[in-house]
Amino acid sequence: DVEGPATNELLWTQPQSRGTAAGGAMSRAAVETAAAMGAVAPGGEASGEKMAKCRMRDSEDLAKPYGQVMTLDEATGMDSTELYTEYKRVQTRHRFRHGEGSFSDKYMQFRRYMVDWLSDTGEELRLEKTTVHTGIAYMEYVLQSNYIPKNRWQLLALACLNIAAKFEEMEEVVPTLRMYSGVIKQEISTDLMREWEIFVMNKLSWQLRMATALHIARYFLARGACFEDDHLQGRKIHESVPKYLNKYVDFFAELALQEECFISVLPSVTAAAIVKCSRRALGFERSWRKELSLVAELAEEDDLMKTSATLWQIFVEKFPGHIAKSESSPKGVADL
Repeated sequence: DVEGPATNELLWTQPQSRGTAAGGAMSRAAVETAAAMGAVAPGGEASGEKMAKCRMRDSEDLAKPYGQVMTLDEATGMDSTELYTEYKRVQTRHRFRHGEGSFSDKYMQFRRYMVDWLSDTGEELRLEKTTVHTGIAYMEYVLQSNYIPKNRWQLLALACLNIAAKFEEMEEVVPTLRMYSGVIKQEISTDLMREWEIFVMNKLSWQLRMATALHIARYFLARGACFEDDHLQGRKIHESVPKYLNKYVDFFAELALQEECFISVLPSVTAAAIVKCSRRALGFERSWRKELSLVAELAEEDDLMKTSATLWQIFVEKFPGHIAKSESSPKGVADL
């Protein structure tokens, strides 16, 4: 049986305009990321024992993150490992699992187009990349176990993106229905969007917290992914390198999102592979190091090596010209 709210067919169009208004159907205050992930606010009840462990961890004989004036724990007043623990707890939620439903052949045929379209839509609406990645994760969870006709995919995708925006963004950034209507060149009523949102949230069991690979990769960056003793092509790193590393992480996260082979890989493993490939693309002499292993806390680093090798191979095949440049004199993300 066909699932999803009854609706008229929507024309499949590419987004053309960039919106600026705020609001939206079923509008509610966006949940701050730290609060949503159970972070302890400054002055909260983080135990002295936990904070002592943080200080012991920072005092170990490890290289310090480059350019970091204070640790993430000091900057936030919390034990940041609690955030990562929560990320790892929810990363298996709404993930594709072999043997537990499957995507239709039709969806797999158009998957890259859907991912690219929703990514472009998020950019047009000025939403954070983590919001778009969350919306795509919602959409694929629904499509994994439910038959939705192709002529309804677009509305399903917009409903998922809207839910993600309400959860991930500040309330004033959430797009309006008029903005979504502008994307598909057809009016979307409040009732219609609400029906699809309720349908999606019921399928998600109203559990909206997600930890995508990009969320976790950015956590790794915040903990420090460039180090004082790092070298690029035999030279010490300089102040622009962390900025370029951030851009490469976003780039490789988008690349991994497009490829179906990463659907069933744990986000924490994909995130580590994203950081490893980003460091390699920039020309770091060591693409992975023990400081990163301690942060990532992967049960099996063999998974990291296999996943990063796959991601790197995809990068090599798609951007052969950049590889030739990077091996001689890496410049930056702009070269892509």
